[in-house]
Amino acid sequence: MDKKEITHILISVVSISVAFTYYFYGGRITPEGVTTIFLTVGLGFILHEMGHKFTAIKMGAQAFYRMWIEGLVLMIFLVLTLRVVFAAPGATYIYKQQITRKENGLISLAGPVVNIVLGFIIFFI
Repeated sequence: MDKKEITHILISVVSISVAFTYYFYGGRITPEGVTTIFLTVGLGFILHEMGHKFTAIKMGAQAFYRMWIEGLVLMIFLVLTLRVVFAAPGATYIYKQQITRKENGLISLAGPVVNIVLGFIIFFI
């Protein structure tokens, strides 16, 4: 991971943590709220994107996360005005000369599978 990718992930995860904290904590942003949301939603977000990234790399593709500034602004605007969380802060971009449908499907599926596994682990803890 390069510095730009780490910066984009950090900005995205902090934005998501603040937005979900505002939503779940009745319009308040507290240190304990942000910490709780970061450890749940934020960590789930990071692991989801890394699931896509590392699966793509394993299949011989280049992959990196980039934030979507318009999505971040829209997320903050909607949570502040309508108390709706639209979390689309960015995406993992995949580059490969020839990618098969199977590879594309597996890369796409990797993120949600990570979240499902994480959900089961948390449920049983």
